[in-house]
Amino acid sequence: MRMVQKELLSVEDTVYMPDKETETVNRTLIQKAGYLNIRNKTGLVTTAWDRLFFFTQGGNLMCQPRGAVAGGMVLDLDNSSVMAVECEDRRYCFQITSPSGKTSMILQAESKKEYEEVCVKEEAA
Repeated sequence: MRMVQKELLSVEDTVYMPDKETETVNRTLIQKAGYLNIRNKTGLVTTAWDRLFFFTQGGNLMCQPRGAVAGGMVLDLDNSSVMAVECEDRRYCFQITSPSGKTSMILQAESKKEYEEVCVKEEAA
């Protein structure tokens, strides 16, 4: 219990602060890049979240894992659908589903601003 307490106290105060309401959301983005958390199923019921660097390029969602020299394509964003999803332990989560419905992934943005830019931009696509 003491170790958990020390860990909670060692984190920056900004982690516990609400998002700033003054940040403006850019709804005209052509490209987007930054870190997102991706949900991976680790069993029948359990999941794990991994923080990876994602970026868009030519209508594709690309991902560059740590230590990789270049990024690789994760999903074709043309005609894909994006919708907000509720996750029991996370906020700012959204799901991207391919046009065929065979491929889908749940991602988490790091802030409300990032979430709104991604969801609004992808819904318009």
